[in-house]
Amino acid sequence: MKNIILAFSFILTLTICSGQIPYNMAEVVDNLFIDKTEVSNYQYRDYLNELLKIKGSKAYQKALPDTGAWRNIENSYVEPLVENYFRHPAFDTHPVVGISYQQAQNFCIWRNKVVQTKKNGQAYWVFRLPTQLEWNLVARLNRSRLKKEEWVELADTSPKLKRLSKNSEIKSALQASDIKIPAFNLKRKKMPNFFTAPAKSYQAGELGIYNLYGNVAEIVYDEGVSMGGSYIHTKTEAFFEKGIAYESPQSWLGFRCICELKERE
Repeated sequence: MKNIILAFSFILTLTICSGQIPYNMAEVVDNLFIDKTEVSNYQYRDYLNELLKIKGSKAYQKALPDTGAWRNIENSYVEPLVENYFRHPAFDTHPVVGISYQQAQNFCIWRNKVVQTKKNGQAYWVFRLPTQLEWNLVARLNRSRLKKEEWVELADTSPKLKRLSKNSEIKSALQASDIKIPAFNLKRKKMPNFFTAPAKSYQAGELGIYNLYGNVAEIVYDEGVSMGGSYIHTKTEAFFEKGIAYESPQSWLGFRCICELKERE
């Protein structure tokens, strides 16, 4: 039941706007918006279900994530993630991974079709992948709220404290103390991260956008380039404005959409 509600709510909310801002998107500049979170597993499954109904099993199979991408992680037992990460309800809100450049592009095309069939009038939305230049612009604007001390790793790296730090009330209390909460899901020496966190986790930046840095690196319009780093990347790699190269779907690679509001000619 939970999966049905989540899937229905996603396709429904694609067409909901607050003023001139599409649902779950942040305004970057006039008429340019970006997803506040990375595209999640349940959102991508909703897309697959629609694809199966409209275009059949061949298109559906072609769009499936490569769950075997988890096996690219060295020295780790990942079979539970291979089997469960994309389908299990526990990972519904985690970012979809194992996606190719073309699959991300096709998701944007589908999203356009869903929205355009529901929107009347002269203005229309255009969803697509952000360019590398656009992504860097958004990241610079979004990170202005972050403070240097938020980079400090947890003083106590016990599993219990790490779990508690996800709780918003406890997080606020910890931030008021000498223990600092990491701002991003990135690779750390004292607290290595094994895989993704939910797409809406850690601290939102100035624009209200989550996980531009860390969690999963993000596919951009410039093919073969990902931005922002992931749970396997360091701070230096994440903040490298030329991005991180990829050649195939990876367990550390996801995406989010950018959107333009345009006027019909």
